[in-house]
Amino acid sequence: MVSSKLRPLTNPLTERLFGRLPLSPNFFTTLNLLFGAVAGYLIYAGRLPLSAPFILLSGLCDSIDGAIARARGGSQLGRVLDAVFDRLSEGFIFMGMATRDFLAVPALVISYAISHTGVKEPRASKGLAERTERVVLMFAFLLFGQLHALLLLLNVLLPVTLFQRLWSVRNL
Repeated sequence: MVSSKLRPLTNPLTERLFGRLPLSPNFFTTLNLLFGAVAGYLIYAGRLPLSAPFILLSGLCDSIDGAIARARGGSQLGRVLDAVFDRLSEGFIFMGMATRDFLAVPALVISYAISHTGVKEPRASKGLAERTERVVLMFAFLLFGQLHALLLLLNVLLPVTLFQRLWSVRNL
């Protein structure tokens, strides 16, 4: 929700800043996936604080790929890769969490449902814990090794976010 409110202010800046990079949006989309996979592995291996920067890098690459695509005009392949790799990246992270705490499973399922509402109805409003907010929360909590507390919080915020999206679709 916070990120969707800030996006109109930050998009022009990020598009100007990253739109000039000589790399394609798909390069950053792929980095998003790779950083997410590394983070998931590190969580699985019990290296929670070390996973935090990789989660942040994954989210940053997700933002950069979008900025470049908006600045240059993205391709259909790029839009599909972005959506698929975002889900895979987050899936790797939640799978790593699930090996340490079962509360990651409902968080993963609800996260995917939130994403799917946006695919089925792009006009669905944003909610309290969109991907950017989840990345920030994961970074902060895992940096201090607080996986269970993170999952407790996500399992409160994610259903609220899903409800917000579904409610907005109801009112379209």
